[in-house]
Amino acid sequence: MTFPAGYVPGGDLLAAVDAAHLAGAVVVAAAGNDDARTVAYPAALAGVLSIGSYAYEGSDGDSKRSEFSNEGAALDILGSGGRMDKDKNDDGIPDGLIAQTITPGDPAAFTTGPSRARPGPPPW
Repeated sequence: MTFPAGYVPGGDLLAAVDAAHLAGAVVVAAAGNDDARTVAYPAALAGVLSIGSYAYEGSDGDSKRSEFSNEGAALDILGSGGRMDKDKNDDGIPDGLIAQTITPGDPAAFTTGPSRARPGPPPW
């Protein structure tokens, strides 16, 4: 079970997460794209695997948390989130991640963010 960031931690969300845990599912959620020092819901809930975004930086191969990705005590792991403002290999294509879209005639697009770092279908 995966979620993008931004859900309000209400009763329905808590019930869905609890039901998923009881069924043996792993619940994964994006940490958020607000450069906040706290993880967004539902990723901030206990028992939810929270994934933030990292971006390749520098010629030495270093990676770091993307400047837009939320962080904090509830952050569990970082996954590749891409950078639309970089082209490290000079191929003329931004270093975002390819993702499915719902745009007619354009089934894929380069995007960034923790929602791309978490497993599962795109969050839209």
